[in-house]
Amino acid sequence: MKARKDLSAAQVDALIDRLRQRLERILPETQPEIAQQVLGLMEDPESVPADFAGVVKHDPTLCGRILRVANSAHFAQRNPVTTPERACMLLGLQRIRGITLGFHLSKASQGGPKELSRQIWGESVFRACVAGMLGEKLAPARAGEAFLIGLMIDTGIPLLRELAGPAYGAMLEQDWTPQELFRQEFRRLPCTHVDVISALCRIWDLPDTLRKPIERHHTLPATREANDEMEVLHRIAYFVGGLHLRIEDDQVDPGNLSDNAASMLGLSEKELRGSINQTVGEYETLVSVFGEVAEAITDLEALRELTHRQLADAADELACTGFVVEGLNRPEEFEFSFGRVRVEVEGPSKVLAVLLDSKGDGLVSYRFDPTDESAATVVDALGLEASEEPAVDELGTFLRNIAA
Repeated sequence: MKARKDLSAAQVDALIDRLRQRLERILPETQPEIAQQVLGLMEDPESVPADFAGVVKHDPTLCGRILRVANSAHFAQRNPVTTPERACMLLGLQRIRGITLGFHLSKASQGGPKELSRQIWGESVFRACVAGMLGEKLAPARAGEAFLIGLMIDTGIPLLRELAGPAYGAMLEQDWTPQELFRQEFRRLPCTHVDVISALCRIWDLPDTLRKPIERHHTLPATREANDEMEVLHRIAYFVGGLHLRIEDDQVDPGNLSDNAASMLGLSEKELRGSINQTVGEYETLVSVFGEVAEAITDLEALRELTHRQLADAADELACTGFVVEGLNRPEEFEFSFGRVRVEVEGPSKVLAVLLDSKGDGLVSYRFDPTDESAATVVDALGLEASEEPAVDELGTFLRNIAA
């Protein structure tokens, strides 16, 4: 079986579809304490949708299921539903009760959650708190989505352990940063935890506002000049996805930080430290509320300093390198009136563009050096006439970032 690094774009798409079919049978368990609180709300005649959202938003599987229903054709929403608060308001109490109770009962026969699931869930709650804090600073209108992205990005890790077996278990025992773990998955395994969460996104039919940042959380985002909401959410996912939370294995020393934290995170060093203090306090509260659902990070002072340093380091990295081309970058797709064009970075000075049919299969491909080609010439090489389409400009921006 090929390693993930050796797969083409078409093979990756087929891989994720196969994962989706397998995961339909082994979706991650809802933690029992979450289900217990939901059941308690069901028995409370004064509970309202917002009460359910306050509980459901801390469980990635329930969030995914509820968002999938809210975004279904039945509700015909003009704009995608991207927060559990809005989803719960839209669905109403009876539907929420049916969804959450039915899902809990369907998983009850599979036994209690594994130790790894509880550890990852506890870390995910902290990532969600940090992501929500950054969302409030960088994109206030999308703070709810940022929280949910932070909660979901590592959901694939326990499932990959079940799919890949002992080989991945041995990798998880190493003191690797999240980025290094992802690189090792990419080089040594048939799929990565990002592929797994991509398959979950398909199962839950998550809107692009959530799906794309989740799928790209280990891909270095564009420079700070790209400030549309999608890019900001991608940047937040990258920041929180890279936090290395094994405090006992890390020397906590924030040192002298540059001004990049202010330029990239929209915070001065003082504001960043204060925001992290508040975030750690929120995390401590959530862990106490959910009892034994998570393996809590107990050294909160070290957590504050470690998070502060790592966020600043990530800001430094983005400021210094901007958009980086690596074999790990996921393919990008551009929507034209005639269909989709997938663009995959294969290596330095090597990019593959593929025209896809309605089923996602490749029709025509063109391999080129992005420093020598414009978006118009790439479209022309695929046999298309689309010079007036907005996607040509989007493709051009993407190619210029690569060439830089």
